[in-house]
Amino acid sequence: MHMIKKIFLVLLTTWFTSCTNTDISKKRKLIEVFPHTAQLEGDFIPLDNMPIAPSAIFIYDTAIIITNSRPQNDYIFYTYNTEFKFIGRFGKSGRGPDEFVTPITCGQFEKTDSSIMLWVHDINKYKIRLVNVTQSLIQKKTITDQIIIEPRSIETGRNVFVLNENMLAGSSMGQTGRIFWHSLESKQTQWQDFFPEVSYDPIQDQLYNLYVGTERINTKNSKLVSALLHFKEIDVFNFDGSLAYSIVFSKKVIEPDFFRSPENPLPNSLKHYYCDLTLSNDFIYCLNLGISLSQRRSGFSNVIPNIEVFSWDGDAQSNFIADRFISDIAVSPCDDYILGLPAGIDSAGVIKYRLKGFEY
Repeated sequence: MHMIKKIFLVLLTTWFTSCTNTDISKKRKLIEVFPHTAQLEGDFIPLDNMPIAPSAIFIYDTAIIITNSRPQNDYIFYTYNTEFKFIGRFGKSGRGPDEFVTPITCGQFEKTDSSIMLWVHDINKYKIRLVNVTQSLIQKKTITDQIIIEPRSIETGRNVFVLNENMLAGSSMGQTGRIFWHSLESKQTQWQDFFPEVSYDPIQDQLYNLYVGTERINTKNSKLVSALLHFKEIDVFNFDGSLAYSIVFSKKVIEPDFFRSPENPLPNSLKHYYCDLTLSNDFIYCLNLGISLSQRRSGFSNVIPNIEVFSWDGDAQSNFIADRFISDIAVSPCDDYILGLPAGIDSAGVIKYRLKGFEY
């Protein structure tokens, strides 16, 4: 019985990862240089009632949502309008039915005529909840429109998406693959075993940390985008699980020495690249720190990240150089400005970078 199950899984994996090495090489978008580079000058916008520890920012329709990474005795979701006026907050930390233990949101929104909803992955509760943002603000408590129980067999990572009423997708913590697709109807899971190669044998129980990244989806283009932290690589997958293309760079980057040496598992030379990404209907925006672990450990005061912009065909469009450290970004629906979460004395607000006038 075990052998039959193993053969079935092999056949399933073979179908799911049917691309040959030749096929994958054809799907590599090699970036030589960005056709356009510009320095961004941001405006600091102070915000009332900022969360204690802002961790992520999202723009959807007329709403700006900032999440709080330290919600104990506080709220998780802080909401503003696009004029930067505070609207309200919701979401409490706890184990109650309307509370969150480890909430992660990837900016997947839904909209009706009367409400804006946000999918929230509560990792430790194994639940994916569709939170009604509009009603939560009106009723001053968390209103959940739908709950999906997450199968534990998937071994999901941080980022989980609801592609449709039957299909989940996102990052996987398992050794089977980096990205998973799960059918709620058939209860079958497929993994995309797409790990960028390294010259050494990585420790299996550290695969998730080695290949950790940020994932986002764009429903209009039916794409899931994964930007890696330790590799300068962005992989774009179709909603059916196949690889659409990979964005890589001709300039050689340092291979991550991640748990390669037991004496020094996280060396100071370990590079951190993509720490966030945001998607519009026309472009992919990736926040590239491009710093070593020693630089990150010493603080961010001298870290100036880049915001790299690509088309949905995988072509390089623009490389924007920020004017200060920002840890998270969101782009407006019309691609006319980017909001960034700053650190230090500017942490009680956001940085607004205007994109009008730039050609890309």
